[in-house]
Amino acid sequence: MLQSLRETSQTSQSVGILLSGSNHINEFDREYKNAFSGSCVRIELAGIHDVRYARQMVSPSRLASYIQFDETAIQYAIRLCAGMPQFMWQLGAATAFLVRSGPATRSDIRRAVTALVGDASNELPFKPFDVLEPLEHMLALQGARERDLLWLLLWRIAAASSLVAEEATQYLVLDQTLQELDSLERWKERLASLVQLDILEIPKPSAYQFKVPIFAEGFRARRNQQEYQVRLQRVGS
Repeated sequence: MLQSLRETSQTSQSVGILLSGSNHINEFDREYKNAFSGSCVRIELAGIHDVRYARQMVSPSRLASYIQFDETAIQYAIRLCAGMPQFMWQLGAATAFLVRSGPATRSDIRRAVTALVGDASNELPFKPFDVLEPLEHMLALQGARERDLLWLLLWRIAAASSLVAEEATQYLVLDQTLQELDSLERWKERLASLVQLDILEIPKPSAYQFKVPIFAEGFRARRNQQEYQVRLQRVGS
């Protein structure tokens, strides 16, 4: 299909092709490069990390008369969401709902995260995006059992870390429960693949953390304790 698209674009001066997507593109990266044989340009998108622009996502100017987000709160929102506009918007909206008026601080941002990923999210005046939905889509590209294994691995990393201590050591993550499901080498390969997909990063040897910290908070939500047990039973059967 990609080869056909390339031929169409080369035979017409009025047709151009833009392939876009999140890390789904990484899954097809090899076929993409082979099909277009170097006759393409790849643009890596990044989050919004400039406080001036991120503020418009977290705290739109029309709220300024009611709620004043201090700069450390904006910076914290950027860090938690890795600059992703969709998540910064809902984090700002949840914070505004909780604060109502006056200054909004870093601790208020933290309360908003808890509200977004917790059981009380239905009390917010808007329907929040499922924080883990992007990851679910990415894992869905794998086979059914492999998808569950990767989910279990991400849950273990989240459970072995926190927003205060974001790093989880390999020793704590690859516990006996996981090693009963597959070999240690296969789990290490899965960790490497999650790093390659930009879901995880390695801040130091044998330590892993979520590139988007709010994803880890999503996994740590109380309701996912039951989800962990369900998936664990499914892959173990």
